[in-house]
Amino acid sequence: MAPAPWAEEQFASAELGDRRRTKRLVKIGTNLAKNPGGTLPQAFPVWRELKAAYRFFEQGKVGFELIIAPHVEGTRRACQQPGQYLIIEDTTAVSYLDHPATEDLGYLGDGGARIRAA
Repeated sequence: MAPAPWAEEQFASAELGDRRRTKRLVKIGTNLAKNPGGTLPQAFPVWRELKAAYRFFEQGKVGFELIIAPHVEGTRRACQQPGQYLIIEDTTAVSYLDHPATEDLGYLGDGGARIRAA
């Protein structure tokens, strides 16, 4: 599936409190799907669009659970159909506990890893 229809299918029903936020989420999903291994600056080479993406993620009203909810619901619906499914899990963990260039780190997850404090 092409990036734009995929992002629309995955995120257009997100309830983010304002339809403009949902529209921005679909745009972010589209751009990231065009370059899945890339960064936000690579996905948004135009500064004003990159800034809009950063503002989107900085909002306190938009969190992971709200963003992922339509995808989770779509996956649940799809998995109710008979068939075989490949369920992939990424259990990668990164720890900077012993890295000499880190200090003032906060805990991540179960406390086994740390992140730089804001």
